[in-house]
Amino acid sequence: KLLMHKNCHVRGAAAKALGQMGEAAAPFAADVAKLLMHKNGAARAAAAKALGQMGEAATPVAADVAKLLMHKNCHVRGAAAKALGQMGEAAAPFAADVAKL
Repeated sequence: KLLMHKNCHVRGAAAKALGQMGEAAAPFAADVAKLLMHKNGAARAAAAKALGQMGEAATPVAADVAKLLMHKNCHVRGAAAKALGQMGEAAAPFAADVAKL
């Protein structure tokens, strides 16, 4: 419920909490991934970071995270790059995109 809260800071905190749970939060990866398209850059970065912390369990949404590598905000781009690195080999197709940063 908190991932869809009207306050973007609450949504970001919910994503952060799930990320800290690591792979145990994998069932919520798709819900966290919805925040990757949020209008608030901090919410997008928090979602990317949380997905990265879920590791390989979040690889089904790696392509969605990779889309943030072109975001105008450098913090969002950085969070996306780090998240992809934490996803392991499943994110390998995006290595060239990360290298361009």
